[in-house]
Amino acid sequence: MGLNKLYLQDFRLFDQNSFEIQQNTLIIGINGSGKTTALEAIHLVLTGKSHRTTELKECIKDGCEGFKLALEGSLGNSRISLRAIKTQKKRLLITKKKDAIPAKAADFPIVRLILASNLRMIEGEPDLRRDFFNKTMFHVEQNSLEAYKEYQRALVQRNKALKGKLSEKELQIWTGRLIESGIKLDRKNKSFFSKFNKSILGLLEENRYKENTPYLRGLEMQFFQGWNKEKDLESFLNETINKDKIIGYTSGGPHRLDLVINIKKKSAKSTLSRGQQKILILLMYLYSDSILREEHEGGVIYLVDDITSELDERNLKIILEKFVSLQSQVIITSLKDRIENKNYKLLDNFKQIKL
Repeated sequence: MGLNKLYLQDFRLFDQNSFEIQQNTLIIGINGSGKTTALEAIHLVLTGKSHRTTELKECIKDGCEGFKLALEGSLGNSRISLRAIKTQKKRLLITKKKDAIPAKAADFPIVRLILASNLRMIEGEPDLRRDFFNKTMFHVEQNSLEAYKEYQRALVQRNKALKGKLSEKELQIWTGRLIESGIKLDRKNKSFFSKFNKSILGLLEENRYKENTPYLRGLEMQFFQGWNKEKDLESFLNETINKDKIIGYTSGGPHRLDLVINIKKKSAKSTLSRGQQKILILLMYLYSDSILREEHEGGVIYLVDDITSELDERNLKIILEKFVSLQSQVIITSLKDRIENKNYKLLDNFKQIKL
């Protein structure tokens, strides 16, 4: 089960190319050969978005009128196919079919895109941890995406009012709506964190010695709700409204949630080396795989860009072993000289595409 063919026409540097892919696929090439572009194409067809640009015209090969992308694969005994077409003058058009009949989103895999920036999640800004948390939660916690969107709409309007672009009465109205939607979203956040924390910590402890990661002993994750835990959201927003008017935005709420990650009561950022942090982050992705597959019949696909630039030989072996053991599909890119010089028997488990 999974995707088995990628087709590209006039997409960035590709003229007309097709690639056979498998459960585990490794795309190898020098810089500029199109490794990341191949991942971008898969991501775009499945999600409708590029992770490299918001302007899809930039993806059209120079001198061409548009691009075409296609993916083919299977789900159980059914065939699935996806097509994406973008021209200079028209919006992106995506068609998704199962056995030649228009299909629902659940028939296609969840995309887990892992870039170098994601591997800075522990030492980086809270936005990186929030993004990981939300993108995982939306696929697991029922109606959480709808709750998030409802809250974000109220937040945008309240911030406009705080900047003086709306009346005082409208500020009161949007504050009320923010409180109502924020309480709902906070419940979703906490419910998902409880599931996620229990699953991740349990799997990490179970596999810590097998994966040779003793430095993760004493790992703890805590959930910061986005405002003072001693106060309910309504009290907090009422107390900080004058401050928010001065700064022009809502200073606290579910949009400020964060994951606090510690090792033996100390910050993981200061306790773990950068290599150890990257291993922990990747394990957080991979140990959430079972949670996602339980909720999504279309499965999961991991798109991992240039992993060999981020990990040394020992840590790379740990992660490759985990990828091979997954039931989900994995597509990894690597610089040619950074993986071919390594005598990994593990690579025999990957179909290799050389660009």
